[in-house]
Amino acid sequence: MKFVRVVGLALAALVCVVFADDAMEATKGVFSTQIAETGSALDGLWVSNCYPFEGSYQVRTFEFVLDHLATITTISYPDALCAKQPLGSTVISATWDLGDTLVTEEGLLAYRLDVLLKTGPRQELTTVKQVVHFQDQSFMLGIGSQLNRYPDRLDWEIVFSRLEQPL
Repeated sequence: MKFVRVVGLALAALVCVVFADDAMEATKGVFSTQIAETGSALDGLWVSNCYPFEGSYQVRTFEFVLDHLATITTISYPDALCAKQPLGSTVISATWDLGDTLVTEEGLLAYRLDVLLKTGPRQELTTVKQVVHFQDQSFMLGIGSQLNRYPDRLDWEIVFSRLEQPL
């Protein structure tokens, strides 16, 4: 009986090691961090995947240009593929500053990102504190409920990919 327990424990440990190895291999690129050399790491056009938002679906783009200027465009769609006729869009101009790093709840390196934009019906200037985590040719933003506080964790459901623009 003791032999059966020892063999069972050894087998269970082996299965855990195999599953852990498979999980590490499957997420190999997910937890890698790209280091931003300068604020120019954001330069260019970035497009999100289609994601659900308040009863519809959205695609958001960030175009970072001319050293700290940005245009943020949000397009709303009625379908989960964001393929049908758009319901509407919003375009916001902003300035931004890429700051120093912090470590998220996930243990990943992210950069502080301060975005100054106009919000609300009276278009008041507001600084939104955000974090950005770079991976290969993509980035993720933080998810939080307060605009005046840097988020502690990343929003894994929305990934922005860099679009190469023709010269």
